[in-house]
Amino acid sequence: MSDKSDLKAELERKKQRLAQIREEKKRKEEERKKKEADLQQKKEPIQEDSDLDRKRRETEALLQSIGISPEPPLVPTPMSPSPKSVSTPSEAGSQDSGDLGPVGR
Repeated sequence: MSDKSDLKAELERKKQRLAQIREEKKRKEEERKKKEADLQQKKEPIQEDSDLDRKRRETEALLQSIGISPEPPLVPTPMSPSPKSVSTPSEAGSQDSGDLGPVGR
């Protein structure tokens, strides 16, 4: 009888050990996947930056090939409107006021 109970006890120990090994394997796999996902997230911005840098260099080379300096000027050119499009405040006020004078009444 003791042989049978010894065998049952050994079988139980083996089952517990197998369950423990499976849990450990599952935990390690989850950790590996998490590390892989973190690593991929870190790599993606780096790839985007290098892709952006590559595109920037290509654009600068293209601009230089047609004679345009890729670097912006240190002093921006003023964007002044043409004299025809400039209106005085009194003209602008009369246009926007909605008061049409004697004609509108």
